Amino acid sequence: MDAECRRAMHRWAEQHPDLAPDGPESHAEGMRLVALMDTVARYADVRDRLAHEQVARTERDRLLHQVEVRWEALSTATAWLAAHHAYVLAVDDARTAIDMWYERAETARQRRGTASPPGTRPPTSRSRPPDTPPWKTRWPASTRTRE
Repeated sequence: MDAECRRAMHRWAEQHPDLAPDGPESHAEGMRLVALMDTVARYADVRDRLAHEQVARTERDRLLHQVEVRWEALSTATAWLAAHHAYVLAVDDARTAIDMWYERAETARQRRGTASPPGTRPPTSRSRPPDTPPWKTRWPASTRTRE
């Protein structure tokens, strides 16, 4: 990535020979380029994870449809025991697919380098409970006395 960034900055410098290489315009272009490359890298990471999640979601939906089909067949089946066994197997497969989809969705949601959405950050040891005013903390007041 550094080599690509360096080549891009050299191309930009060749296109703008009248600007100083260490001037504010060059600095602004470098920052824009770094931000763009960071965005592309994050997109590539998320795209791969979302592709895995989409495959798992499709499999989950297919197996949930099989559960519905087996349930409907259960009410009209002449061999009820065999139909019930097929339904139980379909439910088990669907549960496995749902678990796999959930893991893939969580992996996609927890991509690297992003901040947690507001309200989802785990509390730190120094945070106060949600509906507690700032002046009512769980820590005792200082026991020191002024001398």
